[in-house]
Amino acid sequence: MRSGIDELKPIVVTRSSAGCVYFTPALSGHVVSCTIEAVDTTSPGDGLMAGLLQGLLTDPTTLQDETRLRELCRFANAIGVLTTTKRGAIPALPDRERLQRFLKSPPGSEPNQGSVSA
Repeated sequence: MRSGIDELKPIVVTRSSAGCVYFTPALSGHVVSCTIEAVDTTSPGDGLMAGLLQGLLTDPTTLQDETRLRELCRFANAIGVLTTTKRGAIPALPDRERLQRFLKSPPGSEPNQGSVSA
């Protein structure tokens, strides 16, 4: 197993409301997510993946820096969480303004938000 670690492609596994785990040849970890009162659970995984892809396309070197990778996972988790606050997959995706507000807001202050654990 260890002999193939250098060939490992980056992997991110969603863990529903528990956040996500990531694995690269050099890094691995878990980033917790927040929980909110869900209206529709159709697309949080799609939202998380969209956030990851956007971040990695913007800066692929994020995969070599654990602090930046964890921040990207937090960003992607937030997109996934926010997609559960509205009905439908595409209409539920947050715009950048709502996402930034959510990331900066204290727990419980986002509309439709229940308890938050971070």
